[in-house]
Amino acid sequence: MIGRTKITGTPTERTCAATDIVLSLVSAACAVYIGTAASVPAEGLALWVWIFSLSSAAAILGAAVHGMVLSEELKGRLWRLIYFILGQTVSLFVVAVIYDIAGRGPALFLLPVMIAAGIGFFCITVARPGRFLPFILYQTAAMAVALIGYVWAAIQPQSENAWLFACGILIIIVGSVLQSCKSLYVVLIWPFDHNSLYHLCQTVGIVLLAIALR
Repeated sequence: MIGRTKITGTPTERTCAATDIVLSLVSAACAVYIGTAASVPAEGLALWVWIFSLSSAAAILGAAVHGMVLSEELKGRLWRLIYFILGQTVSLFVVAVIYDIAGRGPALFLLPVMIAAGIGFFCITVARPGRFLPFILYQTAAMAVALIGYVWAAIQPQSENAWLFACGILIIIVGSVLQSCKSLYVVLIWPFDHNSLYHLCQTVGIVLLAIALR
């Protein structure tokens, strides 16, 4: 118990909260790590710092939802906030990918469109609360576009780190597939369900993206 707040007694939820904390810390560290990357243009750098920072914020909120015994009302409010943050994270990710591959002009043109798309995704989650599938579909579609873009970039002459970007994105996509398998359950010292494995894949993917950026 922390103060008056109890830690959940469900083993898989505790593991899920722990992996969310790891994801949050790693995302925050990656934001700092690339924040000093002089090789990244200032605008592109700002986009990636925002992406990693928002990912960190969503993960720590997810740790609270999964790891604490909270009222249904508070859980609902936290999930809405998490979905809003995740929606904008994915939207900015698409813009950052376009910036990397196509340049500043197309990325700035796409920025308001993707922010609006993130808001639209959030409205869907409000209309259909308690469902993570819309986010998985939204994220997977964005990651598929990014994967195609970086694979295309990798086969171009003088490409730098595009394959590493592609590998990071592919691992995140694999995590999304695992997350959709609700019955998935493995024991690796601790019990891991589909959510925990998704967080681990997200963590590895984010690390690869940060290394590729740096």
